[in-house]
Amino acid sequence: MYYCNRATGQFGVTLHDAAAAAGASVPHGATEFGDWEGYADTNPPEHNRLTHAVAEQKPKRIAGVLTQQWSVLPLTSDVVANNEAAWRVVLHQQINSWRDQQESGGVDHMGHHWDTDQAARDRIQSVLLCGANPLGYWTDAHNNNVAMDFAGLQQLWAAIVEQGAAIHARQRQMKTEIATLAGDSLLAYQPGW
Repeated sequence: MYYCNRATGQFGVTLHDAAAAAGASVPHGATEFGDWEGYADTNPPEHNRLTHAVAEQKPKRIAGVLTQQWSVLPLTSDVVANNEAAWRVVLHQQINSWRDQQESGGVDHMGHHWDTDQAARDRIQSVLLCGANPLGYWTDAHNNNVAMDFAGLQQLWAAIVEQGAAIHARQRQMKTEIATLAGDSLLAYQPGW
């Protein structure tokens, strides 16, 4: 709850501060004392924080109840441009995180789900460099040993590379998309497939 001073018009004041200004001890939750009257705080109206700001206005009496009021104000074009540039930086970071999660999220191949994190890719590459799979199997993401010769491991690697290329292409596409968006579209953008 906030308080409005009927005599001065001051508003947005906490109980503690209103009581101090009144020089009085006021029970917690009191709705009126001296020149002060309480009003319930409400959420600011929906708005695009990149292009607009909200400001609390003096409360108005609506149907006999003192009610908090808000206004939504447009920001200057310079501020909007700075806000949008900063939001693009945030979106780039989110896209990079999405890419990293996708690259490490595994791949479905040959009826199994396979690990694709950096350690798994390093293990596969070391065997591919050797030219043979000495184990004759490879362990999937669910810890099942799956019979796999060298050609099968090459096919698994090809599936990982193909998925990686699709992930790379999508993250590049998203970065291109956000470069051209503004306002509500930019603020609402969600990285993903």
